[in-house]
Amino acid sequence: ERYDLSIDLQGLLRSAFLNKMSAASNIIATSLLREFSWLLEKPVTKYNNKLHAVERNYEVIKFFSKKEKIVLPKEFLPWLETTFDEKQKAKKLLNNKNNPVLFNVSSRGKHKIWPYQNFIKLINAINKEFLITPVFVGSLEEKDLIEKVTKGINCYNIKLVGETDLRDVVSVVEQCKIVIGNDSGIIHIAAALNKPVLAIFGATNPQWYYPYNDKSKYIYKKYKCAPCDIKTNCKDYKCMKDISADEVFDFFKKYFVLYLK
Repeated sequence: ERYDLSIDLQGLLRSAFLNKMSAASNIIATSLLREFSWLLEKPVTKYNNKLHAVERNYEVIKFFSKKEKIVLPKEFLPWLETTFDEKQKAKKLLNNKNNPVLFNVSSRGKHKIWPYQNFIKLINAINKEFLITPVFVGSLEEKDLIEKVTKGINCYNIKLVGETDLRDVVSVVEQCKIVIGNDSGIIHIAAALNKPVLAIFGATNPQWYYPYNDKSKYIYKKYKCAPCDIKTNCKDYKCMKDISADEVFDFFKKYFVLYLK
């Protein structure tokens, strides 16, 4: 192919290399360029470390809107939509259970994973008081971790590990009342669906990556070494371990109970 335009929103050396290899006549990138990627591509604007990742990527849209003289809306959010058939399939997968709450217990990198024992305590505490249906999705690589959690909880739960494609996951998330979990793709899918998300942050910077909607909140221990962005040799994971199940449960009761029936 001979593309007119290639855009790199990741800003890493490998994505910059792919951008360059696209043979596009115009090559641009988001403002956050790392790993010498700036040698291969040009950012659309100067980097601002106070911007959320959504806002930083949106600068690309602003760049083109200005160039093409297109008036942008006052509000901007990432949006996902599902079809009627996808909604019906998700409802069947969830067995039409009351108060489905999705728990995302995995993530990329141990620095970002809250101890599974804490998820067990949290789920049991929430269910005892509010009667929820815990839901789990994930890849087959995450199966063992999810099994550890489901063996420890004392309520009916729905495991869809390895049983869904990406569109199915989006539809299942949409049907859940709340999403609780580690910083990962799942919480950002939920945010784009305008679902309430209780996110647990450790190694990554919540200022850049918090679930981007008004219904969501996050818990984070601001230690001197945090956020390290998982690029350290840390084996303690103190930033995650020190967030207790009781602390998250209290946070849940304060901000998220209103989203249950």
